[in-house]
Amino acid sequence: YGGTLDLLSKSYAPGENFAANMAVYGRHLAKDLGLWVLPLSLWGGVRWGTARPRLLAGSLLLYIAAGPLFLYLANMPPNPHALAIVEPHYMLSDLVLCLWAGAGLTAACLRVGGAWPAVAFAAVAAAAPVFSGRLHRMDRRWDLFAHDWADSALRSAPPGSVLVAKKDVQIFALWHHQRVLGRRPDVVSFAQGLAHTPWHQEALRRSGAALRPGALRSKEEWQAFLSANPKTVVTMDAEFPPGVTPGLPRGLAAPVPERPAEGPDPAPFLVLRGDARYEQRPDFFSADLVESWASARQRRGGALAVAGQAAPARRELFGAWALKRRLPDAADLLGYLALTAGDAAAAAAYYETAAVLYDETFGLVREYNSLPETRRGITMAAADSAVNLGVAYEKLGRKPDAERVYRRALSLRPDLARAHFNIAVLHWGADWRLVVSELEAALAADPGNADALRYLPVARAKLRP
Repeated sequence: YGGTLDLLSKSYAPGENFAANMAVYGRHLAKDLGLWVLPLSLWGGVRWGTARPRLLAGSLLLYIAAGPLFLYLANMPPNPHALAIVEPHYMLSDLVLCLWAGAGLTAACLRVGGAWPAVAFAAVAAAAPVFSGRLHRMDRRWDLFAHDWADSALRSAPPGSVLVAKKDVQIFALWHHQRVLGRRPDVVSFAQGLAHTPWHQEALRRSGAALRPGALRSKEEWQAFLSANPKTVVTMDAEFPPGVTPGLPRGLAAPVPERPAEGPDPAPFLVLRGDARYEQRPDFFSADLVESWASARQRRGGALAVAGQAAPARRELFGAWALKRRLPDAADLLGYLALTAGDAAAAAAYYETAAVLYDETFGLVREYNSLPETRRGITMAAADSAVNLGVAYEKLGRKPDAERVYRRALSLRPDLARAHFNIAVLHWGADWRLVVSELEAALAADPGNADALRYLPVARAKLRP
């Protein structure tokens, strides 16, 4: 590669992810090659060491370079996206193991009776993928997720618009639909990750695309691009700097910025075939496309919830949750809808579910060695959700539970003024010293907090003899 397998690895110290990657590689050997290969490989290596030492030395060097050394240099975090990039590179080191295993199997067969054991073993090895279900799992004949996603994303783009996507699967699916199948020639698909590269911009100019290309990293670059290309919409995988906010998604695309909708709502005309549950997809790429559908429905549901349109908001949020179970934001928003409707018991149930899903997400964040900004975003959302759960508990008269989850929120975000203020309210009239302490903490976190500014002098007056 001449540099890095993926720029993501540059965010980690050299070798930081090596142990985790070796553990994943070990699980791959056990699952995909089978544990029986390892003793045969060891035996074959020993045989080569005595009979053909130069061949063993060369193949061992190849194995180390293609296996452990490659994983050390790749330094990718063990999350599904990164592993989907790394796993194809196991093939070369696996080939070396298979060569050694072949030498070991040859030696074993010669010891027990010549060619017939080898023939029998080869027949069993050939039949194993069929009877284990591997061929069925690897069959992509009716895996239509990329086709359906690209078709639906293009249906979601207004006439003559620029459709910006970021991730590889999404952008290649769009290019295939347009350049191979000839769909929606009026729409220009633009790759955000390649937007700053001169060759991509030049390729678009040569194609006669009706857009003015430019980089899409900073706020200023986005503003310049949107000024030159006012009919820009984005897919759910696009990324934005602070100060650039997409509008409400229509189908799988959202305008940037928010603007009046053009034409009929595309959502009823979108198609998604197959088992579209995120957790049931056998590979990262189709799961990532399912997540894009879930994200679009969740964002629509959130916007509708804030707008007070409870029924369509619930429909969108349940639709998103059906696509991806580990979606704490959907449960959180459903809790908000229940709380605003006055159903504190239902709100508490949704917020409790969100807390469980956030805990699962924290476990994955640790397992995947996620970057600090990812951890920070999840931590802030989980803390806000815990405060909302506390409010629901208060309305149900469960004050000890409310304080427990407020403290949980503060363990995640010590500067969360709402949690400090709500604890003060819980102890109002019972423990003035604690009330003053919590109100002071709320003001330290948010000096402009109007409620804390209003009630702190009252609480201090109650402390005076």
